[in-house]
Amino acid sequence: MFGIFIKSYTNCYSSNLGDMLMATLTELIQGPCKDNQLTEINHKVIENCTELIFSYNSAKILRQKGFVGEYEIELDELKQHCVTLLLSLIEGKCDPELKRRMVQAIDNFYIVFQRMDTIYAKFVAENLGLDPRTASLAQVTSRLKNDSFDCFINEGFELYILIKLLMEDNDPEALKRYQEFELQLAQDDESDSFRRSMQFYKKFIGSCEVIVKGDLFKVFFPIPPVCRFLSSANKEDFLTAVPRDSPQIKIDGFISAMPDLIDQMEHTERLKRGAIKITPDSVFLVRNLAYAIAVLLNLFILALYEYQSKPNTSGAYQLKPEVSTWVERTVDGLGIALIVTNSVMLLFWLFTHFSLLTKRYWREYNDMNRSLYGESDAASQAAEDDDGSGHQSGS
Repeated sequence: MFGIFIKSYTNCYSSNLGDMLMATLTELIQGPCKDNQLTEINHKVIENCTELIFSYNSAKILRQKGFVGEYEIELDELKQHCVTLLLSLIEGKCDPELKRRMVQAIDNFYIVFQRMDTIYAKFVAENLGLDPRTASLAQVTSRLKNDSFDCFINEGFELYILIKLLMEDNDPEALKRYQEFELQLAQDDESDSFRRSMQFYKKFIGSCEVIVKGDLFKVFFPIPPVCRFLSSANKEDFLTAVPRDSPQIKIDGFISAMPDLIDQMEHTERLKRGAIKITPDSVFLVRNLAYAIAVLLNLFILALYEYQSKPNTSGAYQLKPEVSTWVERTVDGLGIALIVTNSVMLLFWLFTHFSLLTKRYWREYNDMNRSLYGESDAASQAAEDDDGSGHQSGS
């Protein structure tokens, strides 16, 4: 049925049906379910997906199928669902034979990278308002917002992940296709465009290793733009604070720390985009400046102050500092600078941390109330159930 839809019924009016078909096929194989993966591959799901992703590109076909104007987004969603389905087919510890068949179905990696480059260029031009031919990676990154990846760019990320998974373990077929792509790229005038798009995808794709049913494999995922606002100090604090007594305790510690990390990143993003950019890095800079002034002030006093024994009003002798006018003025200036920098540091700290602390304590307060009243409600419900069973037994 899926193959018939791709070949005969794909148009702007039936796109919802296609979305439902692909959602069903994807759900059947996720987990992963090896038997269902093999069944779908034997029924040429890979070939049908690649046909939809890479064939519906010419203006003539798009007009015939109605994917123009406001309906263009329908085709983007269909293609993204196709890529998600392809990724699900090789989810988990993938059989090398499945990878080989997928590589053979895709055949030409150049078409995949060309599609990724097209998606990137459209994203940069339409969503970020930049020229993809000249925009640097730093310029693109600076324009990204928290929700910038909630769009068709996910298809590009998933295609990049698909190629990474196919080339894992140095699969000879995949490496051969990639070498052919590099040779073709060397003869292409658009090599600079490919380089820009690949830099972008590489920067915003992360990976981790997981163990499922005793099998260790790598998982790739897009890194949300807001993650770049997590400061180095916060990363270090997180790494030192999370307990590592066992793998499960480590995971629980990460999950419990996640709300605070998200709050920190989102709060830092808002501060950096404000009229007055106050960030944790600014606080560290002012703190270091205040520390340097304090050290300089103390060294100045130790080096240039001279103490002499002089009688006071009662006739007793007392050590008093003897300083020249320029030394006294310098010390006064450093003291004022120290007061100012410490005041600014306190003000910056309030800007960057006060709202975060408020959110944390409010979240803890809500969790405490939820657990407290949740237990009370459960106890009340249990008591009511006991009373009900008692009345029934009595009757």
